[in-house]
Amino acid sequence: MIQNAKVATHAVDRLFEHFGIDKSQGANWVRQNLAKAKFLTVTEDENGRPARIFARDGVVFAVAVDADFVFTVHPAGHENENVLAMKKEIEKLAIRKLKEIDRREKAVTRKNMILIAKADVKLAELSLRLLRARKAEVVSELKAEIKQLNVTKDQLSKEIAEIKQSKKHIAKGVALYV
Repeated sequence: MIQNAKVATHAVDRLFEHFGIDKSQGANWVRQNLAKAKFLTVTEDENGRPARIFARDGVVFAVAVDADFVFTVHPAGHENENVLAMKKEIEKLAIRKLKEIDRREKAVTRKNMILIAKADVKLAELSLRLLRARKAEVVSELKAEIKQLNVTKDQLSKEIAEIKQSKKHIAKGVALYV
């Protein structure tokens, strides 16, 4: 994390050009956002000058390697072949992850719905036995078994709801990449 970096006038000019940030506020804006930016890598610019690359919210900061000096700022993802290829790969990975979650959701839902249906059949049988039972200890055993089956059904339903919620959150995340 870089605090109190010096900012080149070129960087302030590029900030105004690409993002419309007022030049009088440019240097402070760069310092504030650079402090929160993530370091990505060290690379070279067109002149062979090494630079540390930081990024935050679609803004790329090129910082000198030997000093905290921001010499340029530009938008992330200049449209070139490498960026487009990487974007497609990320898109594929994100969609693959969503499809994986979708398959898992369907499998868990199907398995749990079958178990819930079996529990419903067992509950019906137990309810019938409860109506016929006369001994107090048999009635209490049947009630305990019915209670346990209802708890199991609730857990299975909760698991279905949780995986659907997880799928919804992942789908929202995937939307960032497609």
